[in-house]
Parts: sequence; C-alpha cells; structure tokens
Amino acid sequence: MEFPIAVKGERALLERFDTFPVAALDILRAKVTETTDVLLGMVRAATPDRTGLLRSQIKSRIIENPNRVVGVVGLIGGAPRKAFGKAGALEYGAHKSISVRAHTQNLDHFFSKAIAPREVTVSTYTRQANVEAHNYLRGPLDAVQGEFVTNIEQGLQEAMD
Repeated sequence: MEFPIAVKGERALLERFDTFPVAALDILRAKVTETTDVLLGMVRAATPDRTGLLRSQIKSRIIENPNRVVGVVGLIGGAPRKAFGKAGALEYGAHKSISVRAHTQNLDHFFSKAIAPREVTVSTYTRQANVEAHNYLRGPLDAVQGEFVTNIEQGLQEAMD
C-alpha cells in the first residue's frame, strides 16, 4: 500500500537547507568576534603589569574555515620566543630551581654605599624561582564562558528562525 505525500514549499525548504550553513556561519562569526573582543579586554585588564610589555603582546584573532569559527586570545605570533615562557610562568606559576649562567655585571654600589663603577664577573649559580600563578588568561575565560555559550546558542537559534 502506498501513500502519496505532497510537500508544500519543497523548493523553499531545500533552499533553506542549502543556505543554513552560510547563514549560521555569518551569525556565529559575529558572536565569536564579539565575545573574543570582550575576552581580550578582560585578559588585558587581568594581566600583571609591571612593565606593560606582556599586556602589549596579548592579541586576539579569529580563525575561520568552512566548518568552524574560533576566537583566540593570548600571545599570538610576533611576540619574542622568550615571552611565551614568561607568560606561562605568570599564568601557571613557577617553583623550580633555575641555573643562571656566568655573566658580567656593572656594579656601582656595595650594599648601600656608592662605589666607583666596575665590571664584575658573576659565576654560575642556581636560584629558586618563586612566581605565583596569576590566572590572567584562564580566570577571564572561566568568567566569560557561560556568556559565550549563551551567545552561540542564541546565534544558532537566530540562524534556524
């Protein structure tokens, strides 16, 4: 036994299926960009700021391909290689022994007394790093995560409507 089914608006339905990925990607791009900009501001505000260098090296970018849109905040390219280690130590903390190589240093004081400047050789030594974790990346990410999920859900709902 066969039952014929007639679908009204079949072409409109097929067109909607064809355009949904493009519409969804456009909406998601806007939502991800908006949330990434908010996160960038929060991360920069939470970044330790002794010299301002680390804060100036924190950037954001949007990575897009046909199937996804990703927002990234952190040290992205362009930063000196050693900046990544320093940034990681500030984010996660560092509590290990570090070997300092022999080097020369200009000395213009002995304890609190000024002396004629002279160059001295400092031998190799080991020191204990004691850098407390600041969570300047993970803290803001945790704070914005709920809002981000809500924005994405709203974006997908907009794309379906």
